[in-house]
Amino acid sequence: MSSYKLTSSRLLSFLCRPPRLYSRGGHFGRLEIVYSTSEMDIVGMAQADGQNLLAYYNLPKPGVPSTAPLRTANITGQGDPPAACAAACLREPACRAFSLSSAVTSTPCTWVTSGADQLTSKSQVLTYVKNVTAAAVLFSAQAVAGSDYTPVELMNLTVAQKNLPSVGQPDKALATIGMNGDAFGVFLIYSLSPNTTNEGLYLEVREEPMVVVPLVIERRGGNLGTVTVEWRFVGGKASPDADFTATGGVLVFDGMWTT
Repeated sequence: MSSYKLTSSRLLSFLCRPPRLYSRGGHFGRLEIVYSTSEMDIVGMAQADGQNLLAYYNLPKPGVPSTAPLRTANITGQGDPPAACAAACLREPACRAFSLSSAVTSTPCTWVTSGADQLTSKSQVLTYVKNVTAAAVLFSAQAVAGSDYTPVELMNLTVAQKNLPSVGQPDKALATIGMNGDAFGVFLIYSLSPNTTNEGLYLEVREEPMVVVPLVIERRGGNLGTVTVEWRFVGGKASPDADFTATGGVLVFDGMWTT
């Protein structure tokens, strides 16, 4: 697989240089090359990275939604049903919550698009409501067709049947947008502690009472004068309110550039 690192910027959009295809060697005068673009599976990447997908949901509540129609996700054969059901709900933008039984017997994973706050008691069933803010943080790393890039599916002239060559397995290329420039700008979060490493992104602290880790949230770029940002802690292996006290809030950036 080939990899490309791109910079998304309106000022540099006219400098875009797409990958080029070359034909070297061979005995055919004309070949048909087919290629397309597709979005990355951001949920699958989070799973492969060892993230706990349940961190993108509020704490489970007993019961099942009573007013909205239940839809079923197929998680047959999955070794970790809660994680599989959480992944299915994250992949479905309309999903607001999923329900799963803790019983030993095999039970389906059901999800709803609304009514997650109205639950009816049901034995051994827990409902996980999606945290919209946390899910937005996860999907903010995924390029979206039509806004971050223009989807394409192109092919050249068709080859005569008698001249069809034998082609191996399709190849893939991964394009990573390094700096996603848009109207809101780019937001960075880091610590100014002298003990940090990796440019302020990594800090080890002792687990003891009243330890405070000050953080800086910085806006860079963007062409909107005032931007409101909601921030909070998501993911990770530490448990909120047990290993640390998570704080968050709403910040208002009033300026065109760094604030």
